[in-house]
Amino acid sequence: MSQHQKNTRGLDTPMASRHLSERREARYSISFPIEIAGVSRDGQAFRETTHTLNVSEWGCGFLSSLELKADDIILLRRLPTAADRSGRAPREAFFQVVRVERKEHAWLIGAWKMESADVWGEDLVKLGEPDEGRRESRKPHAKEESAFTIEKKDP
Repeated sequence: MSQHQKNTRGLDTPMASRHLSERREARYSISFPIEIAGVSRDGQAFRETTHTLNVSEWGCGFLSSLELKADDIILLRRLPTAADRSGRAPREAFFQVVRVERKEHAWLIGAWKMESADVWGEDLVKLGEPDEGRRESRKPHAKEESAFTIEKKDP
């Protein structure tokens, strides 16, 4: 059992386990305005506006004033900016919190999408370079990719 699973109330969490075992997708340092919403464990509805610190096709990291817990389910909505002239509704999807870390006066949250909706609506590759060459994937049967291809030649 992973340390993450031990920290989530002693239960094996299949969705979080799958995420942690299949990180192969590029993560980008891109700031999108977002709104998170959900219901706290004590039954109180919450809503907060923040921004992403990094994103991938299937996940993101952001700071929150709310102390979320691993395995919490939130609705994450990408908010339009003043530069957005498309007039389309905000993009949204349900995310599961997989990582929570205290950072001074906020919480650093890592979350992954629970559905295939395109929340970012952008070609992430065009917006930035992958962070530190890390790759992560939630796609079923995704083959490992790397930022660089190394060809082996027979002697």
